[in-house]
Amino acid sequence: MTIARIETADALLNAGITGFVNILKDANITSYKCVNNYVEFDISILENFHHYYFDYFANRYKELLSHTFIVTKGKDFLYKKEWDDKTIEDWNKYIERAKKNLKSNSYTAAYKMMSCTEVDLVEMEKKLKKLKLKKNQTVSDIQNEIHEQIHYLKTIIEFLEKEEVGKFILAKNIAYTIIENFWGGVSFLYKSKEATTADIFEEYKKYFINPVKFYYEEDHTKDKYVCFISNQPIKKTEKPYAYGMSWLTSMGVDMGKKKSHFWNLQSNTCYISPLINFIYSCIPAGFTFMNNQGYFVNCNSSVEALTRLNNNHEMYVIKSDDNIQLLEARTYYQLIDFMENQKNKKSRYEIDNIQVIKFSNTDNKTDNFRPYTYNVLSKDKLEVIKRHQKSLSNMISKVVKTGDGSYLRIYQNVMERLYSNKNQFDLIGLLCRTNLPNRPEEPIRSNRLILDILYLNNSFIGTIVRNQKEKEDGSMSVYYSYVNRETIAHMENAGRKLAYNYKVRNASNKLGGITYRLLNALKTKDTGKFMDTFINAHLYAAREGELIIPPQMTEALTDEDKLQTLGYAFVLGLRSGLNPKGDKKEEDENE
Repeated sequence: MTIARIETADALLNAGITGFVNILKDANITSYKCVNNYVEFDISILENFHHYYFDYFANRYKELLSHTFIVTKGKDFLYKKEWDDKTIEDWNKYIERAKKNLKSNSYTAAYKMMSCTEVDLVEMEKKLKKLKLKKNQTVSDIQNEIHEQIHYLKTIIEFLEKEEVGKFILAKNIAYTIIENFWGGVSFLYKSKEATTADIFEEYKKYFINPVKFYYEEDHTKDKYVCFISNQPIKKTEKPYAYGMSWLTSMGVDMGKKKSHFWNLQSNTCYISPLINFIYSCIPAGFTFMNNQGYFVNCNSSVEALTRLNNNHEMYVIKSDDNIQLLEARTYYQLIDFMENQKNKKSRYEIDNIQVIKFSNTDNKTDNFRPYTYNVLSKDKLEVIKRHQKSLSNMISKVVKTGDGSYLRIYQNVMERLYSNKNQFDLIGLLCRTNLPNRPEEPIRSNRLILDILYLNNSFIGTIVRNQKEKEDGSMSVYYSYVNRETIAHMENAGRKLAYNYKVRNASNKLGGITYRLLNALKTKDTGKFMDTFINAHLYAAREGELIIPPQMTEALTDEDKLQTLGYAFVLGLRSGLNPKGDKKEEDENE
């Protein structure tokens, strides 16, 4: 029995450890031990790890892979009893995508790995055609052509479902759809004709697993080098004794070519052991990934916490109708539940200042491409997320069209500001001026979305004030809201009331100009200008004997945050009376 041990360290190594444990769990391997901040295992469990590795991705991401699309969607046509014009349209879209996949480099490379050759998919793909109705033709007129195409498709699907065929094609799908985002240039992703047509499973085993076994068979008492990640002794600074990190996406440099990057032109201190090299190959399994984006929560209080937070049951199988923001939100809620459980158990773990590592491969063609962004999620921010969990969930699907024609994702923008310790006032101001994509001629008519952001921002400011107060006088405060929530609701209602009074006076056309002046004052934090517009608007609309100026606004006279919080709440209420088309001339003048 030879025991290997790997300890948590930096975020990417932790992602690799998480991925390694995820793969073992998926394969129902239990002969390993997670203890606090390390994992121990007998290296004998690596014997079939090259199969477990690809099986994990196939199980978790199967719905996103092109092999699944061709088979699953294709069967819908095989079992279709009656065809109509809509079916023909769907068929043509399906065939276009299926043919593109079947003749892609990853598929043709997979064909060369297989011993099963009873069907020539390259030739069979050429027989798949789109269906076209000529003038005055109906679907019944092309039944023979439909039957012929169904026969070709059935042959392809039956072949793709064979165990060996599916195994190699899924592995190639996984390699280029998921794994290549995180690392490349070595093993089965080495850029050579021989590597692309070699057995993908054996290539992984040869490059990542065999060197680990070889390492533990040797004596290392006289080794003079060490792994700069794990401090494991290293005999030589060459493969298979040691490895660089340039194969990881945008990480490290090629130490055979870039010695000038290191002290005294010596790169000996920047090599990693075969074990660390192997663990880094599991990074893709540690991230939750889809649509060229992924994330990993680096809660390194324990290996158990890492694996639990990044692989909870609800989101284990990634579905085609999921989106990355929804998966991210689920992880935050899982993190909140974990934090509450640890609190209730009086655990020794203190969950605070957790890193959220986001991966994005959408800008990989730029010279300054940096795929990883590191954000800190403190306990205070988690409290804000927990308090507004329902509102954040509702924001996930909200997309707003901005004035320049681009689209703004509400959840993403709110979370980015929360990560960066920025308030949400600029976003709130933008949304007050921005139109929804499905109603481009009107301002956002529903205040609920913007009010939810306003309430969340109020809680965020409250945590800052609370922490500052605790730092200054040591007092413990439990409040999270900066401005009383009822006060915000009252100001929004005051805006609605003023809008109604303008409507009664047949002066609704003036609300557009008033709104723009108030928004401009809030944007520049000009208390005097805001209050001048605010008071004059009330004096104009006041009915005899009625004082409708809300006294709560006095809270904003000496505090910019309260000015913007209460001011935007009031503007939201005022907007309820805006004419959908507005007074364009007056708005332009005020803008």
